Amino acid sequence: MDNGLGSLKLFGCLTLMSALLAGANTEAFAQGATRGLAPETSTSIVSTDLGQLYKKTHALIIGIDNYPEDSGCNPLEYAARDAQGIATTLQERYDFDEVTTLLNEEASLQGILAAFDSLQSLGEDDAFFLFWAGHGVTERTRFDDMEIGYLVPHSGSCSSERFLQDNLSMETLKNVIARRIPAKHQLFIVDACYGGLLTTRSGAEQKPRRSASYLNYVTSQVAAQIITAGTSDQTVLDGGPDNHSVFAGWILRELGTSNDYVTGLELYHEVHDKVFNDAQTRNHLQTPQYGKYWGNGDFVFVLKEEARTSQTNEGAAAPAPEAFGIKTVDIPPAFL
Repeated sequence: MDNGLGSLKLFGCLTLMSALLAGANTEAFAQGATRGLAPETSTSIVSTDLGQLYKKTHALIIGIDNYPEDSGCNPLEYAARDAQGIATTLQERYDFDEVTTLLNEEASLQGILAAFDSLQSLGEDDAFFLFWAGHGVTERTRFDDMEIGYLVPHSGSCSSERFLQDNLSMETLKNVIARRIPAKHQLFIVDACYGGLLTTRSGAEQKPRRSASYLNYVTSQVAAQIITAGTSDQTVLDGGPDNHSVFAGWILRELGTSNDYVTGLELYHEVHDKVFNDAQTRNHLQTPQYGKYWGNGDFVFVLKEEARTSQTNEGAAAPAPEAFGIKTVDIPPAFL
């Protein structure tokens, strides 16, 4: 592609039937690589310590950029790096008991499904977080308004003849795998093209208030939430902030600089406009999406005590005392 800034290679999504959606800013940066293939034709908590919100917190981090030559997938440059960045941030700054990382060859379909099977050990007082970075593909069905999306593991395929047998269906992830995970709170973050197909019903659009009463209510409720890098018909960009994808780069900046807890809904609101604006300056349209599979709760990233202390000592504003002293408050459903 030659836009006056020089000849640049596009390493991500192959487009079969439609051109990449572009923003209106023709003087922007060159468009980066993208990740996908276009379609063919009840009880209140009683703890006063955020560190006790969950008995156990498990994360599964998946990043794939080196696909086999016969997969039909163009290589990506940032997916594995994004996954490593997320894993490191969780391990160093947040209260996660276990962080499982599958990169490139480790992230075969069999390896990924085995990792999901191992989550049966989680309990109803636990939390689970998934981050997936890699290719996403879609195919049209005979129903014009229905598409099927797939996440492509390392052993997967970007060739339509092998979509079903080699890839992880997005329907399977949200309707089978998510339902089998026993954890009270689940948060799925997917940085792949067409990831918006993973969203079902939209969640609350209003940014949550930062208060003990809100935190008390949402952590007493079950939740399965999804944040995707773009909509169901959008490709998503590599080449973003800090040598990460546009989406993962802003996720990492938020999680890497917070000096307090971060909820899933709050994280979405913090990165939505930043990702959209960043992509637009690169002459690309990318709009992160948020949804809930079930429940009125909200996943909570709990900052380690040493991370809170470090931030405060470095001059960051100390979190409000009520954020760590959660009182029992009955909140009506209309609160959300």
